[in-house]
Amino acid sequence: MVARFTPIASGFAVLLLLQSAFGQEMIGFRSQVSRLDSIRDLNVASFSFDQLFNTYHWNGQASYRSLPAPFFISLNEHFLSNVIRTDRTFITDQQALDLTLKHRISPTIRGAMKLSSFVLSDDRSINLSSTSQQIFYGGIEYQPIPRFTVEPLLGLNFDKQVNTPDRGISYLLSVAADSIDYYGYVMRLGGKWQYDQLTPRRLETRHAGLFVDKTFIEQTQNSFQFLYDQTRRDIYIPADAAIQEQYNITHNIESRTENSFGVADVLDYAVSNRAVLSLQGAVLTREIGRTIQLKNTADPQKSAPGTTIDELRLESSAQLRYRPWDSSSTALRFEYSERDERHTLDLDDQNAVQSINASAHTEERKNNHSRRTLLTSNLEFGLSASHRIAVSGSANLLRYDTPSLENDDDRDELWYILNLSTFHRLGQYLILRLDADASLMHVVYVGASRSANNTWNRIVRLSPKLEYRPSRDFSTTNTFEVLANYTAYDFEFPSSAIRSFAYRQFSFIDSSSFALTSRLTLTWFNHLKLYEQGELLWDNFTERPVSYFEDKLFMGIIRYALGRGLHFSLGIRYFSQSRYGYQESEKHLERFLRSVGPITDISLVAGQRTSVIVKGWYEMQTQTGQPKRSFTNMNMTFVVNI
Repeated sequence: MVARFTPIASGFAVLLLLQSAFGQEMIGFRSQVSRLDSIRDLNVASFSFDQLFNTYHWNGQASYRSLPAPFFISLNEHFLSNVIRTDRTFITDQQALDLTLKHRISPTIRGAMKLSSFVLSDDRSINLSSTSQQIFYGGIEYQPIPRFTVEPLLGLNFDKQVNTPDRGISYLLSVAADSIDYYGYVMRLGGKWQYDQLTPRRLETRHAGLFVDKTFIEQTQNSFQFLYDQTRRDIYIPADAAIQEQYNITHNIESRTENSFGVADVLDYAVSNRAVLSLQGAVLTREIGRTIQLKNTADPQKSAPGTTIDELRLESSAQLRYRPWDSSSTALRFEYSERDERHTLDLDDQNAVQSINASAHTEERKNNHSRRTLLTSNLEFGLSASHRIAVSGSANLLRYDTPSLENDDDRDELWYILNLSTFHRLGQYLILRLDADASLMHVVYVGASRSANNTWNRIVRLSPKLEYRPSRDFSTTNTFEVLANYTAYDFEFPSSAIRSFAYRQFSFIDSSSFALTSRLTLTWFNHLKLYEQGELLWDNFTERPVSYFEDKLFMGIIRYALGRGLHFSLGIRYFSQSRYGYQESEKHLERFLRSVGPITDISLVAGQRTSVIVKGWYEMQTQTGQPKRSFTNMNMTFVVNI
């Protein structure tokens, strides 16, 4: 057995002194909780088309909302189409439409009508190659008090899967409360219940979300969040021969259910005028079920049992933000989270217990439990108005355990990241930026059976960037980058097929713009990248090169402005890649790829409402061992604000 890492070892203490940065405001759970903000979308219609080699994409969207009393209209339409042309033509179409009409009957009641349509056609899929759903609703919207509405609707659902049409009654109940203030507690509530009886299938959705915010004094505030979701979807799946003969059908029904429940709380406490302490905690449970409705009663051992996945997540964090003076700031954050996942079988058929022992054994191997500890901090301060420095870093420890003795994926992962960024204004026209990164990751498998996969991954990057802008008509930005990636195995034997490897890269980017006149502008962009891969001997810090690449990209564009909203551009694009191999220590060319051709675009902006952008490029491609080829590519976007 391989010894595991000691919990939060000395490496964490070192990172505590380095001050590392943390960018997320809330761990996993908070990202899943949608805010019930009533932000109105702009009335807009757009259409885009692009062709890349043999792939074509169409994307159309429309959004419209009108609020003149006593009518309310809301429309959202989205259409996607993809075509891939090879020896066959593959077409995927997707369309979604939501239309809502409301009319005020009294101060508290409005009549409501809704139409929801979804159509999917994909000739590459099997089970869901053709599916559609159209639902028509009618009912009322009742507002007993300001900012609180209840909307009961009754409708008819026309649903079609694998060319099997179903229809039935649909019930929809929505509840919403927006920014209700109760003695300083600001509450937002959203709830939805939808039930569709599509005999022999059933669809059901339940959702409830509650958000309560309370501001005490200055920066001290508390936010509580509650989320509940329950969904059930019945879909048609191909039936095996026994089910077809026993029930005289061609498709069985698979029921998929998901139940989730979560609570989270965030407390921001102002320790002083310059220090804020944040405490966060969250609990999330989720259950995912899958069952087959029609069983093989003649031979129960041939029926696939249902499966259930139970997941429990606990997340917590504490963060201290401090500003010792106006030009500096620092933050220190500690996180701890656990995740437990259990896979089980539904033993509802006692006649099939013997046949599902093997399946239960397979599900048991999937069980896992993980614990993650994260320490991050950052320190940023300004030496003067022209010089700033920021240091950030993090230490992350993951422990992944599997209860099953037959699952040897138990492992520990320790990850250190350190970053240094500086900003220097060297003169009126010259700015220097510097980024330096170091990343170290150690993966240790607990079981001896997989200890040969234990690795150290070390990445170092240095990237200076120089910006020069002597006038409004000319600017240039030059970026240099050196990167080294070393992956070494803890246990490596001469007979092993897996070898430690190294990757090293140098790149240079030049982006320049020069305004020849008030209407004519010349831009230039080039990117040179040299990189090498090889086998690594870490103990001696030597390597045997395996392959070497040279990538070159050059683009020169001249742009002409005919008016304030009309622009034309014409240029040329060149790309080449040379791949070299090694025979002993001699480097030789193995493959060469070159692509060159003109590029152009036209941009028209008519006021603040309409814009049209058309881009196109033609490339002639030459490749070692291949005949010359040419491609035409195009991209078009049309937007109208209504």
